[in-house]
This record gives sequence, C-alpha cells and structure tokens, in this order.
Amino acid sequence: MPQNTPQTLKGRILTRHLVQRDEGLCLQYYLATEQGPVLVEVPGQEQICFAKEKDAAALCQSLSQVRTQPLALRNFAKEKVAALYSRSRQQMRLLQKQAQDQGMPLYEADLKPQQRFLIERFIALDAEFYGYFSEESGALQRFVASRARKASLNNIELAVISLDLECSMQGELYSVGLYGRDRNGALFQRVYMIGQAQDGPDYIHWVRDEAALLQALIDWFCLWDPDIIIGWSVVNFDLALLSRRYAHHGIEARLGRGGVPMSWLVEGKYRPETLSLPGRVVLDGIDWLKAAFYQFERYS
Repeated sequence: MPQNTPQTLKGRILTRHLVQRDEGLCLQYYLATEQGPVLVEVPGQEQICFAKEKDAAALCQSLSQVRTQPLALRNFAKEKVAALYSRSRQQMRLLQKQAQDQGMPLYEADLKPQQRFLIERFIALDAEFYGYFSEESGALQRFVASRARKASLNNIELAVISLDLECSMQGELYSVGLYGRDRNGALFQRVYMIGQAQDGPDYIHWVRDEAALLQALIDWFCLWDPDIIIGWSVVNFDLALLSRRYAHHGIEARLGRGGVPMSWLVEGKYRPETLSLPGRVVLDGIDWLKAAFYQFERYS
C-alpha cells in the first residue's frame, strides 16, 4: 500500500512516551505488530488537567500557552470545573506551581498525556490506530495516527531475552549473557566475554576489551531486536551498570528500539520507574515478586 494512504494499524503496545515539538506534544507508542515493530506517533496533542471554574481564569492569566474551557462537569464537592489545556510541558509545570502557590487545587494534573490518551479510549494493551505510514526513512517504521480504539489480538508473538552481567567488585565488566526465544519460538543464547579466544561452546563470543563488549551488545540489540528484557534486579543492577560503563567509555547506550539511547528520567536514580528504554519492556523479577505480594527476608 502506498505511504501516506490512510489505513489502520493493529498492534500490542510495548512502551509509551511523550515528546515536545514545536506544534505541541507528540505521543509515541512502540508497537509489536504482525509486520514487525512500529513506532506510532500522535502529533499535535495537549496536556489536560482540571480546576474549579472560578479559579481557571486566574490560573491562566500569566500563562500564554495555557487555555481554559468550561465543562459540564463537577468535582466531588459539586463545584463546577473547567479544563486547562497546554501544548507545552514547561507551561504545565508552571501552571502546577502557580496553583500550588495560590492554594488552588488541580485535578488529574499528574496523569501523563500518553496514558490519558489510552485510558480515555479504554485501551490497556492492544490497539488499532488510524493514520498513515510516514515516508521518512529510518531504522524503524513510523506510523502517524489521528485516532485510536481498543483492539483484541491473539497472534502477536514477542521476542523475550534474559540479560545477566558478570563484573569485578569495581564494576568493570567481564561478560554479558543473553538467553531467550525469538518471535518464532526458537531458543537463543549468547555470551560476550572479554579475553583471548579459547575453545568452548559456539555461543561464546570473545571480545578484546570492555568497550568492544559494549559495542557488541549494541549491535546485538539492533540485530536481534527483543521486545521484552527480563532478569533478576535487571534494572537496579544490570541496566544501571551498563549505563555507567557506557558513560565511562563515552559510548551512547543505543539499546532502545531503532537505536534510541537508553536513558533515566532522574539522573543517578536507577529504578524501574525512572528507566526509559523505548520499544522494550523490562520486567525485573524482584519487582514482580513484590508486586504479587511475595515476601522474603532478602531477594539476593
């Protein structure tokens, strides 16, 4: 089908992101589809929150990029509320600070636009987007969408990989182990190890030093392109250590889908909620045990 031709795209949402652009906020969703991974973008969006109708005008007065609109809605105290819209994340932060300083409550200001878009359409995992494939070339197909709705998919296979590092007490890497299944269900295993080549299993690949190991891992992620990464303390330890070693060598940690660098929303805070690894779901065994209410004296 020609590009820029309106069509629908169904897929399983892996990760959700928000990008600031000149025309407003752009919602990004990395999807696993029958045709392979796709980056869906919903451009020209606004961040929304709500305030008491009597407070709305005062809150917007000094913020040029925030507009207000009365609604037929009320808060729990049965007071009229208005919606506040902003195309700028910076302006929304200023609005939140101004509301706090003036003691004026905001409602749903903590709800991220990329989450709200899905919630309002009752989308939890699988979605159908309406739009067109972009003509821009790149490492990943890009689909520009204007609408979306909930879908139900049963035939999307995901590639899963387990990641494990071995290192010195000072954090210098010795090896990286990878084990999992591809989208066809075939098992895969590989170990990148620093040192002189020795006889051993075919899945061991020898590299000359730590920098070469880090680059080999980037190349592997680009080639094998997993949807899901699992491991034990894989965020707090493995990905955190990788992030520090990439920075030490001045190499961009391009482990995200399409070669997008791995990053952290709060510098130096290596937690699942601060990790940004576009297009790849990271499941940490310890956090999932805790989420399922399992309790142990220690998780080592």
